[in-house]
Amino acid sequence: MILEYKCNSCNQYFKIKNSAKDRGEFNFYGNEMIEECSFCSLEENLDINKIVAKEGKWVKYIYILALLISLIALYITFNSVTSEGVKIHLRRYSFVFGLIFVVPFSIAANLVNSEKKAVKRFNRYYV
Repeated sequence: MILEYKCNSCNQYFKIKNSAKDRGEFNFYGNEMIEECSFCSLEENLDINKIVAKEGKWVKYIYILALLISLIALYITFNSVTSEGVKIHLRRYSFVFGLIFVVPFSIAANLVNSEKKAVKRFNRYYV
């Protein structure tokens, strides 16, 4: 999750160095949060309710990574398992091959959903 703030002078978004699960954690820092804009170099006191959360860049590539892991595991399993010198029959072990595809994609979907929930929770909660 990336936290951003819109600068009042240049109207550009810049990333905040601090991290928090929700805006309530920023209250522990107090109202004295001062950040410097990376575009115009203006230091300003941040309003906690104007901080916006966005998804990280890794979320875009997680399904591609899951597909690569599935294909590599499928290749290794298909080439390493033999029965009396003959390759196994695909229909007989299709459940195993199906699990090889389902497990990485279910883990990836769980990670993506947790990231989306964290962003939604941060953006919904105001102090």
